[in-house]
Amino acid sequence: MARVLEFASGVRQMLPVLGLDPAAQGELADAVDQVRTEAGTPQPDSGRLRQVVKRLLDGLNQAAPTVAKTMLIAAGEAAQKAITGG
Repeated sequence: MARVLEFASGVRQMLPVLGLDPAAQGELADAVDQVRTEAGTPQPDSGRLRQVVKRLLDGLNQAAPTVAKTMLIAAGEAAQKAITGG
């Protein structure tokens, strides 16, 4: 779960520099909150986490090409692997 939470925190921190419009930033912030909520439960639903991490990655793909975006996508892919055990 640590990788998932690190990814979500990274997205939250980097939102201002990703070049996304306010609506897209809001959607990503909501998804970050959903990840934190689900990951904080005693028995996190891996299917739900996968869906929300995918939403975050899809949103990041709309961001301007920056080093932050590249790093976050790599962290998101690692989070997906951590969820699926891959």
